[in-house]
Amino acid sequence: MPDDRPDSQSDITGGKSLYSISGILIATILGSLAAGILLIYLNYLSLGYGKLAKLTIRWGIVAYTLIITLGLLIPDSRAFTALFIVLQTGLAGIAADRLQGAAINYHREHGGMMYSPLRAAGLGFLTGVAMLFAIGFLLIAWTLVAGTNQ
Repeated sequence: MPDDRPDSQSDITGGKSLYSISGILIATILGSLAAGILLIYLNYLSLGYGKLAKLTIRWGIVAYTLIITLGLLIPDSRAFTALFIVLQTGLAGIAADRLQGAAINYHREHGGMMYSPLRAAGLGFLTGVAMLFAIGFLLIAWTLVAGTNQ
């Protein structure tokens, strides 16, 4: 049966860098759950798990769509906004720890390189900006389509 794991231990630590759990949390705080999903995806690619990377993106899109829908339903207040950020960060933290915590620890303990939290923060910020533009575009398109049907 074919396996999606790297061929040897040297592939795990051989020059590939990973994002830490704390880096994933920082990215999620700055760029929403989409940023956390992206870093988990990139970690899987670095570890050589292409199938798991694709699966992460698929389920990540489902989770992010649910989160965005929930965000549209909650009242617009600072308290709910803070709760919403905590919810997304908690989901990303749990997912990262359960899916990759052991692999990240193994990688670090065996001399594997880690990306800096600053890099994770930058990717989180850029992901957040990209998602803001994408959602804005979708809302404008929806408004235009809904406006023509009246």
